[in-house]
Amino acid sequence: MESRLARVLRLLLKYGVQCDVSPDELAAYLESPTYENNAVKPEEILNNELLLLHEVAEICFLKKMGHVISRNIIINAYPDTYYAHLKAIDVELAEAERQDKSDWIARRCEDLKTI
Repeated sequence: MESRLARVLRLLLKYGVQCDVSPDELAAYLESPTYENNAVKPEEILNNELLLLHEVAEICFLKKMGHVISRNIIINAYPDTYYAHLKAIDVELAEAERQDKSDWIARRCEDLKTI
């Protein structure tokens, strides 16, 4: 997990997002209860670079807003978590476009309709 985390943190720099995220913070965030029915499992996120990029970006945006990452961050920081999600989707979709993954972009745009 550490090498994947380091890679997406470097990738975020290309999008002007700079922060430190520890493996413990990432694990707490991925295990945090949500206010929606989240069908994506932590293992899926860890094994998908674009999803991982998205989640780490969310953490960075929340930290920049002054939140401490804990196992209840998603609910405790609402509505900031929603704002962080929307900013993270921008980064995720920009990276998907750079990788020429139009199918991923279409899928994620469909996901946005359910928010």
